[in-house]
Amino acid sequence: MVQCKNKITNNKEYNFHARVLENGAMDNDNNNKTNNSLKAKLKFWSDKQKETTGDTNSTKITPINVMILVLDSTSRNDAFRNLPRTMDFLTKDLNFTEFKKYNCLGEPTMYNAIPLLTGIQTSVLYKNKGWRDAWDNQPLIWKNFDQSHYATAYIEDLPSLGTFNYGGQRGFVNPPTTFYMRPFFSAYETSVSRENVSQLI
Repeated sequence: MVQCKNKITNNKEYNFHARVLENGAMDNDNNNKTNNSLKAKLKFWSDKQKETTGDTNSTKITPINVMILVLDSTSRNDAFRNLPRTMDFLTKDLNFTEFKKYNCLGEPTMYNAIPLLTGIQTSVLYKNKGWRDAWDNQPLIWKNFDQSHYATAYIEDLPSLGTFNYGGQRGFVNPPTTFYMRPFFSAYETSVSRENVSQLI
């Protein structure tokens, strides 16, 4: 968090600045690309374009962007009834793919998000995984994308009630994706009082 003082009004103003650090590095010994390195992933696609088209600026080989948006605790039909403009924007303007038979599986986020992200029903998954065990070894979908040289991200709006930290769960020992926003939002939550939230941009 950055704190500045307005010279004219003498008021203190607060803001957060996020800096993206590369998670991983190139192996200098044999120049192999490591999957956790953003630089390696970008280089992979740049090389792929160059091999195929001879032009690093070509977008023909660039992978499609995949965004999974979870609006939990609501069924598809309920979302269309109560969020018509949002659903219209997602399906028509952004061309999102609907899961037309999707239905709400439970009350908290985890009961809806975890089956979507792992392919395993929550009750089945917890038979093999302790409640407080870390999530690092679970078959989360972004691992498949990571192996295919995608840059990945996981973002939730409320870290204190996050899917993988809810109810005292351990979450992740290591950042699970290339961009993992939980540390940033946790700092935001703990450092800014409700009175100062309006001052943040």
